[in-house]
Amino acid sequence: MKIKVGDELAFINHRWGTTFRKVDRITPTGRIVCGNITLNPNLSIRNNDVWDETYVELATPELKEKVALDTEKRRLIQKIKSANFEKFIIENLRKMCMVINHATKAYLDEDVKLRAEGKINE
Repeated sequence: MKIKVGDELAFINHRWGTTFRKVDRITPTGRIVCGNITLNPNLSIRNNDVWDETYVELATPELKEKVALDTEKRRLIQKIKSANFEKFIIENLRKMCMVINHATKAYLDEDVKLRAEGKINE
């Protein structure tokens, strides 16, 4: 993979999330500079904390879409967790329960199917 100035890289950390940075410059020795972060030619982060689990890859449209959806999902879950359900009218609570029951059933049906096909174990 040939990285060029202007390419966008994804800095992926499963604890802290994913951030995107543009390549500012590439040194004569092949080091890649993105703002205040310098990468080795193999995309490993220079002077990185050994406990930091961040890895870097070229940002693709698919990855950017996945990150955007994951971010939206976390935001929606947080909003739902903070909702005061006591203030909801009964009809809206019933609708929400229908959605939750449908999603749970679909998840369980898929789980049973995958187990029957031997694709997941106990």
